[in-house]
Amino acid sequence: MNAPYVLVMTATLSAIAAICSVCIAFLNWHQARIGARRQFNSELRRWVNNCLETLVEFEHCCSNAFDDKDTNHLLAKMSSLIEQGRMFFPNVSFEYRPRILDWLIYSYHLLQQLPTNKTPVLIRKTLASLRKQYRTDAQIALDIKQLNTTLKDWQLYLKSEWHDPSQSHPVLENARNVINNLSETQGQLNAETHI
Repeated sequence: MNAPYVLVMTATLSAIAAICSVCIAFLNWHQARIGARRQFNSELRRWVNNCLETLVEFEHCCSNAFDDKDTNHLLAKMSSLIEQGRMFFPNVSFEYRPRILDWLIYSYHLLQQLPTNKTPVLIRKTLASLRKQYRTDAQIALDIKQLNTTLKDWQLYLKSEWHDPSQSHPVLENARNVINNLSETQGQLNAETHI
């Protein structure tokens, strides 16, 4: 074999090896990104399911003979879920939280009213409305088409979709009115209430 031929073959094989290395590195990076998103979705789905389960328990608390101990346990559970939700859905600023958390926060405040009021039917109907709206937002958050997005894309998506500082959704306004009407001894609850 002549030397120029060997040099050309060596250079060609080196270039092919370098291209293959770049392609493999890209595929590994892409798989890691998809894996991180799937893990995030799995944790988000677990949180959503726990929230839905607790919201349903809230509704049953209004129609069954739950005592204060059961109610306090459910309130503590929901408070914990709200705090966990803040990890998935952070506030845009100190004042504005995502709407998906509002459904839970207003449900929490409604259940707080149960021991002191004799209107469980109104509370239960309002809780059911809040649960349905929560489920709708959760379905958007868990949309399977988002599997190929990055976690950074997720944060941008959240900022555009759910950060409504006015809290003017009709179901939220209704819940706020119900809470205000029920809370004669606890004062007025305004839109900025935080847990």
